[in-house]
Amino acid sequence: VGFLALWTALTSGAPADQAPAGVSATNGGLPWYYEGIVYQLYPRSFQDTNGDGIGDLKGILQHVDYLASLGIDAIWLDPIQPSPNKDFGYDISDYNAVNPAYGTMEDFKNLVAALKAKGIKVVMDYVPNHTSNLHDWFIRSSKAEDAYKDFYVWQPGHKDGDIIKPPNNWTGQFGGSMWKYNKDRDMLYLHQFLDEQPDLNYRCEAVVAAMEEVLKFWMNLGVSGFRMDTVATLIENDSWADEPYNGGDPTQYDSYTHSMTTEQPETYKVLRRFKQTLEDFSKANNREPMIMMTESYSNDPNLLRRYYGNQTAQVTTFPFNFLAIMRMGPSSTAKDWADTINTWYYPNKDSVMPGSWAQPNFVLGNHDQHRFASRFTPQHTDILNMVQLTLKGTAVTYYGDELGLVDTGVRRDEARDIQGIRALPGQFYSRSRDPQRGPMPWNTSTNAGFSTGKPWLPLSSDYMFKNVAAEEEADVSHLKVFRALAKLRKTPTLLRGDCEVTNSGNILLVYRTLTDNPSIITVVNLDNMERVVNLQAIRPSLQTTAQLLIKSVNIPYNTTSIDTSKILLPPLSGVVLSSF
Repeated sequence: VGFLALWTALTSGAPADQAPAGVSATNGGLPWYYEGIVYQLYPRSFQDTNGDGIGDLKGILQHVDYLASLGIDAIWLDPIQPSPNKDFGYDISDYNAVNPAYGTMEDFKNLVAALKAKGIKVVMDYVPNHTSNLHDWFIRSSKAEDAYKDFYVWQPGHKDGDIIKPPNNWTGQFGGSMWKYNKDRDMLYLHQFLDEQPDLNYRCEAVVAAMEEVLKFWMNLGVSGFRMDTVATLIENDSWADEPYNGGDPTQYDSYTHSMTTEQPETYKVLRRFKQTLEDFSKANNREPMIMMTESYSNDPNLLRRYYGNQTAQVTTFPFNFLAIMRMGPSSTAKDWADTINTWYYPNKDSVMPGSWAQPNFVLGNHDQHRFASRFTPQHTDILNMVQLTLKGTAVTYYGDELGLVDTGVRRDEARDIQGIRALPGQFYSRSRDPQRGPMPWNTSTNAGFSTGKPWLPLSSDYMFKNVAAEEEADVSHLKVFRALAKLRKTPTLLRGDCEVTNSGNILLVYRTLTDNPSIITVVNLDNMERVVNLQAIRPSLQTTAQLLIKSVNIPYNTTSIDTSKILLPPLSGVVLSSF
C-alpha cells in the first residue's frame, strides 16, 4: 500500500472494510480475531427504545450503522439472559433465554442477522461459575433431586446449638462467609460471590455436559464465541482447608490468600473441555473459529500462561491481558508501559504467551473498571487508543471509550451496583461499578438521546458536549481518531506485521514492520511537557520524512508528511506514522 493510498483510505468518510468470512484471505488465512477489535457493549446502558430507562436489544439494532462505522469486528454483549439482577445479569436464572427487559429471542436473532450483514460478529458473555439461586437447577438441587443433587457445591455445617458454622474460613468476594445455609436441604452451599449466586460443581460431569450444551445453544443462534466470566473460581480445593489469613477485617475478601478457592489445577481441564466444544462445533458446522476469552485478574505471568495451554491443546483463545489495568496509572512512564506490554509478548523473557502461536490481546477497560479516561485523564484518550489499536493481537475495547467518556457521577443514594452498596465507609467510589456503566450519550436531546424515560443510572455531567453527534460533527475528535486507527488495522502491516515496543525517555514507541510494506510507527509523549522527538537518532534506518497518518486531537499542525528528526509532541499527545 503506497503512502498516498493509505492516507486516502484513512481520512475518507468511507466505512471500514469488513471481511464477512471468519477466516480472512487478506490476513493470510488467520482467524477473524487475529487483529480484530472486540467492542464490549453493556446492553442496559447503550440505547433504550421503550422508555423504561433500560437499554435493550432493539436499541442496539438501532445503532448497527454506528457500530459498523467504528470498524470493529465483533461486539461482546454483557449477559442478556433472564436474571433477578442481584448482580445485573451475572446471576442467570435461565441460560437459554432472553431477559424480557432486553427484548425477545426474535429481537436477538434480528440483531445477529443485522450485525452479520455488516460483517460484525456477536460474542456472548458466558457465566460458568454460578447461577442465580432462582435457577431451576438450584431449586432442584436444594430438594436433593437425584439428577441435580450434585450440581452445586454442598457441605454439612458444624452445628453448635442453634448456630450452624461453615466448614472453613472461606470469605466471599462481596464480604462475609462463602457458605450459606439452605433449610430445604439442611446443608450449606458455596457462593464465591453473592448469597444469591450459588457456585456450580464442576467435579460433577453432568454440570460440565449441561454447560457445554449452553455453548452449543448460542452458537446455533449464530454467535461467534464467548467471554467467560470469573473462570479462576470455577473449582475449589476439596480438602476444604482454611485459607491463609493476612490480617485486616476478617469478613473481607482481600484479607485472605485465596489458595483454596482460585486457580485450581482442575480449572484448566474444564476450560479445555469448553474450548474443545467450540472447536468441534466450528468444524462440524463449517463455521468460523470461535473466540474464547477468559477473565482472571491474576498478576502472575506463570498463572496466566496456564490459560493458553499448548499449541495442540489450547485451554482458551486467550486470557484477558489486564496488566495495563492492574499496573499502569497516570504517572506511569513510557518505560513502565513498554515493560508491561512486553511482559505479555513472546519471546520476551518470562512472557505470558508460551509461544508465537499464542494469541496476544490488550484491554484498557471494562464494566468492572473505572473508565480509562478517569483512571488516567481525558487527555490520555487518543494516546491510549493509539497504543491499543496499533499493538499486535486482539484489541478489546469498552463502549464509549472511543469518545473518551469519563465515569458517570453516581451518589451513594443512587447506587445500583451491589458492590458499591455494600462498600465500607470511604470506599464507595473505589468499589462501586456504577460510574463506568452509565448511559451512552448520543446527542444533546433529552437524556442524551439514550431514553425518553428516566435512565437507570445518571447521565454523565458533560454529555452536552461529549456525545456521538458532537464528535461526528467536530473537525477533530476522539471518535474520528478511533475510526482512523480501526481502518489502519486492516492494512497488511498491522494485520500481519512484527511488533516491537520500546521507549526513549518518556516517549513510548510501537514499531510494526512487514517485508515489502510500509512500517507503521506509533509515537506517544507521556510527559506533561512538550517534547521534540528525533526518531532518526533512535532508529537510524528510518527515512528522513514519514507520512503522518493519524494524530491526537491536541496536535496543532496539519500536514501529511513529517520530518522524523524533529517531531513536535505536546504533552500527552501522539502520532501514527508510516515509513519505508
